[in-house]
Amino acid sequence: MPLEIKHYGIVKNGVKQYYNNELYRGQMQSLEGKEFVELIKPVFKKVSMSQNNYYRGGILPTCYQSEMFSHLDKKDDVHEFYFAPKFLTLVKVVEIAGEQREIVITRSLADLSQDEMREFITKVLIDCEMNGIVVGSPQDYYNKFYNK
Repeated sequence: MPLEIKHYGIVKNGVKQYYNNELYRGQMQSLEGKEFVELIKPVFKKVSMSQNNYYRGGILPTCYQSEMFSHLDKKDDVHEFYFAPKFLTLVKVVEIAGEQREIVITRSLADLSQDEMREFITKVLIDCEMNGIVVGSPQDYYNKFYNK
């Protein structure tokens, strides 16, 4: 199987601009006279450390300290039993042996992109506000833990 090289870049004014033009040109030369396939798709950006830290280190502990979640054993239970089922769960209908079945799928935070995590956190913050839970900004938590 021939070597596959992923070329990263950005589209500006409808024109592809590669981050490593030399690599791209070299690969084009190696394909001279050959058929090729080109797939262009947006880059999947994993959840950032800042997003994860804000959610796991700021939002969840704040919720866990509220009366609403006082019955839970640990802060991660707030995610597992409340936020994940509420905002990351979907029902998919599949056919198995000729029979339609509903399958409940709860997405993992590890599978989300940065944009999806941003949307998830926004929904969580709105839910917190509607339930009277005051969650600080990411900067508030950063200052609390690192600017002592």
